[in-house]
Amino acid sequence: QNERVELYCFKVSEIINKFVSHVALIPSCLKSILLLEEKQCQEKILNCSIIKRVLLEPDSVGSWIISMLKSKLPKVQEDLILYLEKIDRLNEEESRCHDCDSDDFKDTQNKLIGALELSGELIPSMIFLNHTLMERVSTIPIIQIILDRQIKRPFAMTVLFFDWVFLLILIYSFRCTVDGFINTSLGLRVYVIYYGTVISCCFHFLNRESFRANSMSHISKKLFWSNFRTFWSMIDISSIIVTLLATIGNLLWHQWLQNNYDESWRIVLAIATGLLWIKLISFLKVVNRQLATFVLSIMQIARDILWFLLILLILIVAFTQMFYTVLPPRVLYEDGYTTDLDSIWEYYVLIYIIVLGEFDRQ
Repeated sequence: QNERVELYCFKVSEIINKFVSHVALIPSCLKSILLLEEKQCQEKILNCSIIKRVLLEPDSVGSWIISMLKSKLPKVQEDLILYLEKIDRLNEEESRCHDCDSDDFKDTQNKLIGALELSGELIPSMIFLNHTLMERVSTIPIIQIILDRQIKRPFAMTVLFFDWVFLLILIYSFRCTVDGFINTSLGLRVYVIYYGTVISCCFHFLNRESFRANSMSHISKKLFWSNFRTFWSMIDISSIIVTLLATIGNLLWHQWLQNNYDESWRIVLAIATGLLWIKLISFLKVVNRQLATFVLSIMQIARDILWFLLILLILIVAFTQMFYTVLPPRVLYEDGYTTDLDSIWEYYVLIYIIVLGEFDRQ
C-alpha cells in the first residue's frame, strides 16, 4: 500500500512538473500577466502555486524582459521590477524549504540566474530605467548576484584593474607636477616623464568617456542627457578636463603664470586635485558594495537637508549684513579695536566661524 502511494505521488509530481514546464514555454505568458491592468487579478494569478513554480522556471525567461525594460512607459518598467522582486522572494522561500547547500538547489538557482542574465543583456538594458527605479532594482538580491557575476568576469575585472591603476598613476603624477610648479625642484627628465604620464592618462579616460557617451547617444538621446546631468558623470568628466588643462598650462606657461597669476593658478591646481580624489571615490563606489551604500546615503542626506542649508545660508547673509551695518570697520577703529575686518567678506567668514562654534574673537 505504501509503495502504491509513493508511486502515485511520484506520478502526480511528474505530471505537475511537465505541466509547469509546458506553461513556462508559452511565449510571453508572464508578460501578459504582468501587463494586466486589474492589479487584484494580477496578484491572484501570481500567487497561484502553479504560476509560482512557472516564475522559477528558467524557460519562462525570455527577451520580453528586455522589451519591458526598454519601454518608455514607467508603469511597464515598474511591473517588470515587481516580477524580479517576486522571483527573489520565491527563490528565498525555496531556499528555506530546501537545503541551501544541496547540489540540486544550487543547480536550479544557477540555471535561473543564468537565464535571467539573458546573455549579458539584462544589466545594460537597465540603463533605460529612471533614477528611482534604478535604485529600487539595484537592491534586489538576485540582481546583485547577477551584477557580481558580471563584474567578476575576467574581462570586466581586467578593465577595472587597469582603470584603478591608471587613476592612481594619474593622481600621483599630477601631484608631482603641482609640487614642481610650487617648488620648481624637479629635474627636466623627471618633469617630462610626469607630464607625459598625466597627459596620457587623461587621454585614456577621455576616450573612455567619449566611447560611453557615443554608445548612449546611439541608444537614446534622452538617456544620454539624463546620464550626462548626474553628479558623478559631471565629476568624472570635469576632473579629467580640468586636470588636462591645468597640466597643459603648467607645461606651456609655467613661468608666466608664476609671475602674473600665481595665487589664482594655485587655486585651479587645488580644484583639479580635489576633483581627482572625488573621482577616486566615484570609482571605488562601483567596486565595493558597502562603500556604494555609504556614498548613496551621503547623497540622499545632502538632498534631504538642502532646504535647511538654504535657510542657514540666508540667515548667515542676513546676520552678516546686520553686523556690518551696526559695527562697520570705521566704528571699530574709532572705538580703539584692532581688527582684521576690513571688508564685508571678512565679516561673512567671521559669522560662519561663529556658526561653527568659535566665539572667543575680539
